[in-house]
Amino acid sequence: MARRVRMHDWGATSLGVVESWPAELRTTAALVLETTQPAVLTWGPDLTILYNDALVPLLAGEADALGRSLATIRGELWDQLGPIVRHVYASEVPCSAVHPISVSPVRRADGRTAGVFVIVPAALPAKAALREVADNVPALIGYHDRDLRYAWVNEGFARFFGVAREEIIGRTVPQLVGERAFARLRPWMERALAGEAVHFEDLEPDRFGTGKAGWTEEHYVPRRGPGDVVEGFYVLALDVTERKRAEAALRESEEQLTAVFESASVGLSEVSREGRFLRVNEELCRLLGRTREELLQLGVPDVTHPEDLAPSLQAVARSLEADAAATLDKRYHRPDGTLVWAQSSINRLRCGHGTPDRLLVVTADLTARREAEAALRESEAGLREREGQLRVVLAELQHRTRNLLGVVRAIASRTLADCEAFKEFEARLAAIGRVQGFLAQSGSWSASLHDVIKAELQAAGDGNGRASLDGPAVGLPGEKVQPVALALHELATNALKHGALSRPEGRLSITWRLQGEGEGRRLLLDWIETGVPMPDGGTPSYQGFGRQLIEQALPYQLKAETQLMFGTDGVCCHIALPLAERQETSRDAAKLWT
Repeated sequence: MARRVRMHDWGATSLGVVESWPAELRTTAALVLETTQPAVLTWGPDLTILYNDALVPLLAGEADALGRSLATIRGELWDQLGPIVRHVYASEVPCSAVHPISVSPVRRADGRTAGVFVIVPAALPAKAALREVADNVPALIGYHDRDLRYAWVNEGFARFFGVAREEIIGRTVPQLVGERAFARLRPWMERALAGEAVHFEDLEPDRFGTGKAGWTEEHYVPRRGPGDVVEGFYVLALDVTERKRAEAALRESEEQLTAVFESASVGLSEVSREGRFLRVNEELCRLLGRTREELLQLGVPDVTHPEDLAPSLQAVARSLEADAAATLDKRYHRPDGTLVWAQSSINRLRCGHGTPDRLLVVTADLTARREAEAALRESEAGLREREGQLRVVLAELQHRTRNLLGVVRAIASRTLADCEAFKEFEARLAAIGRVQGFLAQSGSWSASLHDVIKAELQAAGDGNGRASLDGPAVGLPGEKVQPVALALHELATNALKHGALSRPEGRLSITWRLQGEGEGRRLLLDWIETGVPMPDGGTPSYQGFGRQLIEQALPYQLKAETQLMFGTDGVCCHIALPLAERQETSRDAAKLWT
């Protein structure tokens, strides 16, 4: 058979010459020829056949099928095999796990099914095995003659209609399904009897009662006899009602999300990891002075001021690597040459199912704030008045930022409804909201470390005052408040759930001090829990969000030195945070959008 395969004129088939075969086809064909058990390979949508020597005795004089489409071959073995192979090819679900015969999809590198590989144990009667598989396939498989009588059906037909298989054989389609259903199906059946392979989805409006529809996905494949005359057709029907219901629910959810997206009072966009706009709302179009069609042909670098591109790339890197929101003020240039200042908050969207993650960017117009800042620089005479204006604008900005967090929360609740992880996500958003509140109240771009720690302990539920705080007055710069507050939020939440704040005998000590001057000035903070029985085994192997934030995000984002230790008496955390301003460009981040 291997020689016959080599000598066969494959160029006259849908597979083409052997030299052009993909690697998956070459490998599986070699496996078929080398196996000692009867094996068949069908490839491509027309199910072109290749088989080995061990299968030949099972053909019992039936038509030679090498290089032919399964739909063009007659014979009991091929008649039994055809519906099963079509089911596996269409559903991409193997039948090898529970049946004596192995029928498995062969997939390309992209995961799509390209062929079907069949192995029949040599000691098992092939046709009996095929019948057993057909009866256990979760689908309706049968054969109609030209008079539309059921000549053969599998057990799936009997289960679906609730009658014995023997009661179906010999009956016509109208007699089994009813005249109304037959009227829907008849045009497709006539096309099959005319020699056309058809595939369609059928809606039964009242399968489950008034107004409760049922869906089936159906395949009709003609069977040809001598002279290429169509003698009847095979039927493969799959119940896809649940899939249709899931698709309808997904469409409804997407419509609700779209409504929130489009009605937002801030600019919203979905952006690929490479920086291309994938989706934008009307407010962003207004802000950037471009139509939706124009923006969807562009990327973030195309609309960003060149001097603000590097900080934008750094913010994207922080969001992707630390899996946390990153915020920055930047300039966008419009087609008419004008610039607009905006605050962009970047959040990672995890897509899953093999789809690359995306970014959700929330963009708020900062034109009013920037104009106020320019006015302050122009006149010292009106400094106090204009400082008041700036405070108002800053408060409005923080208010907007908190509103943005509300928008993100609403979007997340639509996307992650009934998801346990959403509670943790919502608590972290609340921590970010508290940071924005501190910044709005302070009148400057800083927040008191003592107030931030106290707020996180109160938010975690420490109403008994078991935590002691000791340290000098320290104002954290605005760009450092959010990550530090998130780290404190994670420590406080863990202490309340599992640590010192979860038991009467537990104690929590939080101390901090300043070290060095100028560029070397640092904040040293120690979080020490005692009275907590720790499980055996030392440091846990699982690395959750809080641990990643402390051990990875703070060193990456703030150049902090951190230690998270799990002792015998409780958790200890040490953070050494540089307080000097720094301006750096991340070369790795620059690769994301260039």
